[in-house]
Order: sequence, then structure tokens, then C-alpha cells
Amino acid sequence: MSQQLRGTPGIQPAVAQNSPVQAEQGYQLEVKYQLANLQSVVAELRTNVLDLQTQLRISQRTAIIERLLNRFTSLHLFGRHDMNMRAEWESYFEQDATASYPFGQHRGREGMASWAFDSFWGEFKLRSLLTGNFTINVEQGGGFAMVTAHCVTGWGKEDEVNEHIAVNGFYRWLLVCVPMGNWQIQEATLVMPASDIVEKIKSIFKRRKDTKAAAAADPKAEAAATTTSEAAATPKPTETETEAATTTAETTAAAAGDAPKADTAAPVAADTPTESAAPDAAVAVETAAKDEAAKATAA
Repeated sequence: MSQQLRGTPGIQPAVAQNSPVQAEQGYQLEVKYQLANLQSVVAELRTNVLDLQTQLRISQRTAIIERLLNRFTSLHLFGRHDMNMRAEWESYFEQDATASYPFGQHRGREGMASWAFDSFWGEFKLRSLLTGNFTINVEQGGGFAMVTAHCVTGWGKEDEVNEHIAVNGFYRWLLVCVPMGNWQIQEATLVMPASDIVEKIKSIFKRRKDTKAAAAADPKAEAAATTTSEAAATPKPTETETEAATTTAETTAAAAGDAPKADTAAPVAADTPTESAAPDAAVAVETAAKDEAAKATAA
């Protein structure tokens, strides 16, 4: 009997459906599946957070650079007269920075403001500079930034607004990142594409200097120039005013002709001073002149 049963398969214990064992196995599979999904969501969130942090860092960096350059631009208007503003303007440069303007180039932070504000163009007391349309490109590592901006530069004397000179161009800056997330200017270049405009500005300065020198050497020439300017500024009479003046003059002359002459007037004592015309004739002439002037004005 035992030999007959020896070759038969063993009887396995029966497991009922939905038994605690199967439920435990299903639960573990479900937990693993949910955990995998959660890990995927966490990874995606981590990526999104990193992207947002990067974008925020770029936005903050861009805002810092743009704010610095806007301040740098605004100080051009005050740096000519305010030494504190000059010191602040210089502080935005690196120690070994380079500035290139159409009138020359300067190396090193020290003396940068004096060079910029007391230059050959510094004959003009008022300097204005407007910038906009910033394009900011930061190097991959974040250590350098190349910035360009359109600008309108203006030169003119405070008491000669009509002589103000405006020139279009663009600025190009190279900035370096310094500790604490701040930025400083390594290179500043003011570019004016039309070189003939720059030459024109220089010629205007030269012409004004020559005029001043000539006026100082010959005061009469300066007085003559002033007289000519005043004469040019005096308004010319209109045609109506000219006709009215002519009519008034003719009426005055006619009235004077009708008045009794001095030799036909009553005799005057020898020791009494003679008069050129009778009082009544003078009154008549004055009245006629006023009437004609009123008619001409009404016409």
C-alpha cells in the first residue's frame, strides 16, 4: 500500500479564495504600486522646484543687474556737480575696469568719474543719458554677464537749451559677479554707430571755443554780435501798422499846415518869448492824430 502511494503526488493543503494570505499579498502589491507612483510624483515635483528656483535666481539676477545699470545711468546727470554721486558712480566699477567712450578710454576705477564728467565733452554743463531695452545674457556658470542697451545721450548748456545736442547709440557692459550676489562693471563701452555725428559734436565744441576766444580778444566784435542778435530778435512792423503810421503822419502834417503860423499870430511884446504854434493848433493836431490812429486800429 505504501509502495502504491509512494509514486503519487502529495496532497497540497487547500487555500480558500480571499484568504488572509492572498489579501496580504495583494495589499503589499498595492502598496508597492502606490509607492512607485508617489516616488514618480515626488521626482517630478523636485524637478519643478529646481526649475522654479533656477528661474527665480535668473529673475533676481536680471533685476539686480538692470537696477544697477539704471542707477549707473541716472548718476550721469548728477555726477558732474555732486562729488558723493561721483564716488557712488565709480563704486560700480571693478578696480581694473575699462571704460571706452567716443572721446577716449580710461583704465582703472580711480579717476574714472573725473575722466568721464570733466572730459573734452565736459564743456557742456548738463549731460543726460537715457537707456532702455536691456538685453542681459549671463554665462553658463553665472560668473559673467554681457549686457547691451539702447541709449540717447544729450549734451547742452543749462542756459542754452536750443543748442542741446542729442545722439543715439547703445551701451555695452561686461559685468562680473562678486560675493553676496552683487555685480560690478568690468567693461563699459558707449558706442555711437555714426562716427560723423561724433565728429560734428567735436567740431561744435571747437567752434564755440574759437568764438569765445575771439570775443575775449576783441570785445567790439562781441558787442557787434550782441547788437546783431538783438536786432534780429526785434519784430518787424506789419503792413497794417505801417499804413496806420503813414496815415497818422499825413494827417498830422495837414493839421499843422492849416494852423496859423507864428508870423501871422498876434504881435507879442519884445521881452516875451515867442511860441512855435498857437495852443489851439497843437490841440487840433493831437486830436486829429488820435482819431486817425483809432480808425486804423479799428480797420
